[in-house]
Amino acid sequence: MEGIAVISMFLFLFAWTIGASSAEAVLSSTRNSQGICSLSNLRYLFLDNNNFTGKIPEGIANLRNLEYLSLGNNKLTGTIPQGIKNLNSLVYLSLEGNNLHGTVPPLMSNCSLTSLKLSENSFTGPLPETMSRCRHLQITDFRKNNFTGTIPSLANFHDLRVLSLSYNKLSGPIPSWITTLNTLQMLDLSNNQFYGEIPSDLEKLIGFGRLGDPHLGAGQTLQEEITIVMKGNEYHLNYVLQANTILDLSNNNLTGKIPPTIYSLTHLRLLNLSRNRLEGRIPPSIGQISTLEQLDLCHNELEGKIPEELSQLGFLSVLDVSSNKLCGAIPSGTQFDTFNKTSFQKNQCLCGRPYDKCKQRSPTSSAMEEKESFWSVLDEHISVIALALGFTMGFAGVMYLIMGWNIIWRSVVGLKARSLSMASHSGNGSWSFKVSLFKSIPSST
Repeated sequence: MEGIAVISMFLFLFAWTIGASSAEAVLSSTRNSQGICSLSNLRYLFLDNNNFTGKIPEGIANLRNLEYLSLGNNKLTGTIPQGIKNLNSLVYLSLEGNNLHGTVPPLMSNCSLTSLKLSENSFTGPLPETMSRCRHLQITDFRKNNFTGTIPSLANFHDLRVLSLSYNKLSGPIPSWITTLNTLQMLDLSNNQFYGEIPSDLEKLIGFGRLGDPHLGAGQTLQEEITIVMKGNEYHLNYVLQANTILDLSNNNLTGKIPPTIYSLTHLRLLNLSRNRLEGRIPPSIGQISTLEQLDLCHNELEGKIPEELSQLGFLSVLDVSSNKLCGAIPSGTQFDTFNKTSFQKNQCLCGRPYDKCKQRSPTSSAMEEKESFWSVLDEHISVIALALGFTMGFAGVMYLIMGWNIIWRSVVGLKARSLSMASHSGNGSWSFKVSLFKSIPSST
């Protein structure tokens, strides 16, 4: 065991000192029988954050005892070797931040992975169905690729804390099983093509409703560096799962209302539902999420007032409800006094700080408005009735003219017939026809 630990530390330091080189040369040198891929007892391999180029060698499949493989943030190209499915001891796999492409090959048949990080590459095709084998996953980060299709079922993955699939081309409704992930503390499905409604049973996501994690012992934390995007800015989190809770469904095609059960996510820090087609009112219950620091609901079709309850959010540092159909007084006090016009712009009729004061409505003006409203409704109904009457009378007039013209035409045709009959007994048929059509002119002798 000591020897393995020493080799592991050597390889970690080796990654920092070797500088730019070929990954294939480092991992499987054909000139050196002691290439890394020949170290069959190797358990930890950390070569991340370098400038390695080239492909990941197929020989990586020889490291059957490998538990941690970190090749992230290099310049690796090509595809993931098919032999990756033979690494059944692998617990941690990070290939993020490279130039890898193609589809993700099948994962291990006896999968022990707890962290799977493939973000910031150019992977295509569907998400691997074999993810369903990895029931011990805690962190799944596939953001910033070109994955398509729907999310394969991860129902009842009771260890999953992070599911980050943003900036792909995934589609379909948000699956109903998502609320079975009762340890989830970060869900990022932003910048995809999901449609339909937000699941209504958000109270099942109990991971968003607690600060402590019962799966971690006293003083233990699970740390991962995670990147999220808010208002076009990237935030790099040294991710302590007991503290960071994030729900980001922005930039999709979601419809319907914001579920009132949103209040059950009581320890949420960031809520982003912007750039969808959500309608209805902002649930006042959001004011019960006392830990909320960032709230973005912009570019939707929300209406009504901004709930006064939101002024109770003492930690709120970012707010954006712009480009909706909101109306009425903006709440005042606490954090709301720090937000400028950009937080509220492009709405229907918001007033109060930072805009002009709301006009006070006296009882007399209210009564007048009600009276005006009554007459305007009455006038609207009268206009509709007048339009209907006008159409009916106009139609009747046209029908009358058509019927009258029909009678006249029949008379003319009758006259023609009689004149032709007379012409058959006359010497000059043309003269007789003209006389019978216009008027009788006595003939001169």
